[in-house]
Amino acid sequence: MTTSDNTATASTLDTDAALTRLGQGACDALTDEMIGRLSETVSSGMTLLDQINRSGLDKAIPVLAQMAQNGDLERVADMVRLLGSVQDSLTDEMVGRLGATVSDGMTLLDQINRSGLDKAIPVLAQMAQNGDLERVANMARLLGSVQDSLTDEMVGRLTEMVSGGMTLLDQVNRNGASRLVSIMARLETVEAMLEGVQEAAHAVEREPPPAGLRGLWKMITNRDNHKVIHFFMAVGKELQQRCSKGC
Repeated sequence: MTTSDNTATASTLDTDAALTRLGQGACDALTDEMIGRLSETVSSGMTLLDQINRSGLDKAIPVLAQMAQNGDLERVADMVRLLGSVQDSLTDEMVGRLGATVSDGMTLLDQINRSGLDKAIPVLAQMAQNGDLERVANMARLLGSVQDSLTDEMVGRLTEMVSGGMTLLDQVNRNGASRLVSIMARLETVEAMLEGVQEAAHAVEREPPPAGLRGLWKMITNRDNHKVIHFFMAVGKELQQRCSKGC
C-alpha cells in the first residue's frame, strides 16, 4: 500500500468519526418532546405524500406552477380574500335577507317554468322594441288615474248607464235588427217631415200669399198646389184606414 492510499484511508476514517460524533451529539441534544414533534412531523409528511399519490394531486402541480407564473394564482388568492371579507362583513340579518331573496327568485323561476311564461318573453321584447309596451303602460296609468278620480256617485251612474246599454242591446237582439232599422228609417222620415213643415212655415212668412179672390184663384189653379192637396188627402185617408184597423 502506497503513501497516498494510506492518506486517503485516514481522511475517510476521520470523516466517519466526525459524522458519528455529530450524530451522537444530536441524539444527546434531542429531548423527548423534540423527538415526539419530529416523529409527528415526519408522520404527517408521509401521510400527506400518500394522500397526494392516491388522489393524483401531483398532476395539478404543473398547472399550479403555470398559474403562479401567469399571476392567476395571486388573483385567485385575492378573490378568496375578497369573499372572506364579504363573508366577515355580512350580518345575520343580511344573510337572512339574501337567503329570502334567493328563495323568492327560485320560486319565481319555478312559477315561470310551470306557467309557460317564458314563451311570452319574445313577444314582450318585440313590444318593447316597437314601443307598444310603453303605450300599454301609459294606458294602464290613464285607467288608474280615471279609477282614482271616480267617486261612488260616478261609479253608480256609470253602472246604471252600462246596465241600460246592455238591456237595450238585449232587446235589440231579441226583437231583431231589421225592426230597429225600420224604426230608425221612420224616425228619419218624421224628422224630414218636421223639417219640411218648418221650412214651409218660414217660406210662408217670407212670401205671404196674395189677398183677395185673385190670390185664391191663383192658388187653386196652380198644379203644384193640386199635388200638395192630393198628397195631404192621401195621408189623411191612410191615417183613417190605420185608425179604423187599430180601433
